[in-house]
Amino acid sequence: MINMILEQTSKQPHTGMLVAGAMELEKQGMLNLKIIESVENKLDSAIGVTKVVINGSVCYFDYADGYSDCIELKKSLLKEADFYFRRSYSDKYNSMLFSEFQNKIYPLGMNYYVYAQNQKILFDNRPLWKRKLRKLLRYKEDNDFTIDIFEKKADYKKTNPTVLFYTRLWEEESEDNKIDEMRINIIRALKEKYGQLFRGGIPK
Repeated sequence: MINMILEQTSKQPHTGMLVAGAMELEKQGMLNLKIIESVENKLDSAIGVTKVVINGSVCYFDYADGYSDCIELKKSLLKEADFYFRRSYSDKYNSMLFSEFQNKIYPLGMNYYVYAQNQKILFDNRPLWKRKLRKLLRYKEDNDFTIDIFEKKADYKKTNPTVLFYTRLWEEESEDNKIDEMRINIIRALKEKYGQLFRGGIPK
């Protein structure tokens, strides 16, 4: 039996998929799960890193975009870690910034916004007025986006299928401008290839 201790400190909604996956595995009897909801440790709750201990091995899951944030802190986490999974993964930047820890770093892959049934929202860093407005407008709560929604089979259209891609750009000047450039190029390529069948862009 796998024993997992998950230290949930991050305010990032990206962490939902990790917790959801662990809860589903526990439901299937594949692991013993302990979630520590508020841990006083060196992790800044805003940087989007979750610590998981699996049968004694220390794993970190890093959901950050790019390589520009908290480099020294992440070096200290890498020193402690047995395995370190990054959402943004680049052999080039791993070599430049974390050369002595390269063998510990693995790609995390694509993340998506999902929660398990009855999963608690441990952190909500929205201002109070925004939370009240969301309730007034009857917005869905974050934990309404459950696994069963994503596991449904696609309803394929036989004629005139559309391609959907909406995204956003970063507000500040940083290395994330490369991500902005990539997103803009994707939109241009989709418009050129699919024409009127493309729905998307960058909302104002």
